Amino acid sequence: MERISMKKYFFPLLAVLFLACNGPEQEPITLIFDTDMGNDIDDAIALAIMNNYIDGGKTRVIGIGLSKEGSAPAAYVDIVQTWYGHAGIPIGVVRNSVGPVKDCYAENVWCQKDKEGNPLFSHSLSDDDYSKLPDAHILYRKLLADEPDNSVTFVMVGFSTNLARLLETGPDEYSSLEGQKLVAQKVKRLVCMAGNFRKETSEYNVHCDIPAARKVLEEWPTEIVVSPYEVGSATPFPAQNVVRFGGGKPNPVAEGYKAYRKMPYDRSGWDPSAMICGVEGNKFFTLSPPGHICVDSVGVTIFTPDPDNGKAYYLIVNNAQATALSDHMVELATYK
Repeated sequence: MERISMKKYFFPLLAVLFLACNGPEQEPITLIFDTDMGNDIDDAIALAIMNNYIDGGKTRVIGIGLSKEGSAPAAYVDIVQTWYGHAGIPIGVVRNSVGPVKDCYAENVWCQKDKEGNPLFSHSLSDDDYSKLPDAHILYRKLLADEPDNSVTFVMVGFSTNLARLLETGPDEYSSLEGQKLVAQKVKRLVCMAGNFRKETSEYNVHCDIPAARKVLEEWPTEIVVSPYEVGSATPFPAQNVVRFGGGKPNPVAEGYKAYRKMPYDRSGWDPSAMICGVEGNKFFTLSPPGHICVDSVGVTIFTPDPDNGKAYYLIVNNAQATALSDHMVELATYK
């Protein structure tokens, strides 16, 4: 009779039990982040959260695009990415945009000095490099062309300018596909902070470029998940946690927070909520039924349910979800 070796079965059994308890390790989300950095500090908090996800192996960020014009937004993103150890992610900028140009904190942080008069924060790009950065919508074409089909998540937390321009692009050196078809082939999902589905009013990101918002929300060819104004308003970032950024060291997100408004103030978590949804899915939210979103002439977002053909959704939070989301946002943003 053959002697049964327990070792032969023990270790495979352990592997099965481990997977049963913990589940298979999730593949990192391939992400492009589009932001109007410099208008509101919640963009910077979302950027800090994104870097946490990179460190945790939850996302692979292939590009950062700026929908706010000027050199300060790109310089600030470069400072933040350098601080967190993730410089080198390609940055794209917007030119000839219709959005506001006034900067609210990025240049302030960029210009800060230490006691010896040196720049407080290191950067990876030179001043000349900022002017040479590519247009974001062209950078997106290059990035998408190199990725597998149905693999890229866009998280857009600013104006729709760059993504609308991407949809309008024609064939080029990167792809023979027009923008609409390239997006349909390469993108899995768009998560964006936009709109208001509780009140018939124009939300800021939509209002600043209504034609672009209309094009993206009505014509984007993949699934769209919208994190609206009312979700971020329910999930504030408590000012008492700003001191946790950087673990006692000067941190560009904390400095941006202090420069944005007179402290203390609790800023709504509009953009962080979209980032969390983009990487972790809908676990902290209730998802609306599928439908379509249209944008009227003054920027009001209107949702029409369509259970059969709808591919747009918006997020909803109750009180318990809002509390859990706000706590999670703080931990993700102040981890380092």
